[in-house]
Amino acid sequence: MTTVHRLEGTTAPGARWVALVPAKWNGPLLVYCHGYGADDGAPIKLVPGAIGVERLLSEGYALAASGYSSAGWAAGDGVIDTLALVEALAAQRLHPCRTVVWGQSMGGLVAAALAEIPGAVDGAVSLCGSVVGPVGMMNQAFDAAWTASVLLDWEDVDLIGVTDDRVRSTHITGLLHRAKADAVGRARVALACAFGQLPTWSLPSQSRPREDDVETLLGNQAEVFGWSVLSPRNDMLRRAGGPFSWNVGVDYNSGLERSGFSALVGEMYSRAGLNLEADLQRLAEAPRVAAVPEAAARLAAVVTPTGRLAAPHLTVHQTGDAAPVVTQATAYADRVMREGYDALLRQVFIDRPGHCSESEAELLAALRLLEGRMDTGLWPDAPKEFSAFQPGQFLRPSTETV
Repeated sequence: MTTVHRLEGTTAPGARWVALVPAKWNGPLLVYCHGYGADDGAPIKLVPGAIGVERLLSEGYALAASGYSSAGWAAGDGVIDTLALVEALAAQRLHPCRTVVWGQSMGGLVAAALAEIPGAVDGAVSLCGSVVGPVGMMNQAFDAAWTASVLLDWEDVDLIGVTDDRVRSTHITGLLHRAKADAVGRARVALACAFGQLPTWSLPSQSRPREDDVETLLGNQAEVFGWSVLSPRNDMLRRAGGPFSWNVGVDYNSGLERSGFSALVGEMYSRAGLNLEADLQRLAEAPRVAAVPEAAARLAAVVTPTGRLAAPHLTVHQTGDAAPVVTQATAYADRVMREGYDALLRQVFIDRPGHCSESEAELLAALRLLEGRMDTGLWPDAPKEFSAFQPGQFLRPSTETV
């Protein structure tokens, strides 16, 4: 068995870190960035859950991870603390042949940001990452919640974010269940889900639905509505210093056409005997919500990928992920292409529902794919673990102005 040394410490910003380093090591360093949640003193997670630490150590990797200096939606702290961790390891006279960062969910956004900092890392993998950035992600989520609020007369629902996320999600989930009790309510729920681009195969416990089983398709979307479109708005509101989402000037007619769900919505409205054009007109005439421009700019500045890559970056998304939805991959790829760095980007997809449930084989395949790009300067063919898939357009990219 390979001898492994455990190192630990605290970064200059105040985050705990841990590293496991094989004896006589001069191989690659693999740094993990965790996702959204509390930083409460629990043991630091060194790898994504489906893969064992021992497996990666046996392959010659050193493993490291940092907590973040604050809890909650701490993507900005994640970037700073991860950079500080790499510096702390260098101070320990560790000299990896290459440094790769990988992260899940919000940690995938952290990894994307690190891939844009020259000299920070040699490669990055974003797993189920919120790569469009916080403003675009929460604007699209806001569209879904606002549509439901207007069409289902949710006068008591806080859409801005003062109410605790979990309390608001529980309340809206109850309202959704009541709305689904009749065909008119189900049609309007379908329209709201379309603007959120919520997946119709959304939870690992579900069987893949038939494409003509529209009631099940809608039911699957509604199952993830509450937590997908509402969290973590409250924590972001605190960091932004004010309301940061808006829908002034949004064309919901165009949004439905581009959503990928217009056929499902049309069928639900037809079954309900409801006039879709009338509801879209009702949305067009409803009072809109404006952001505080300084708050939106402040949140966007925390971590929003520019697309200007400094290292190879691999993104891995599940087709049935509800947070983030898979169309974020398209918005991010478009941004990278506009900046002229598309040769450094590769995107692969796992045809499965759920959020951040990659298998060990899929995680290893992702690492091999990135390593092939770093070794040769060219992206290898996608391994068999990934599916041929082309996501649709993301409806609210964060490059919009308030």
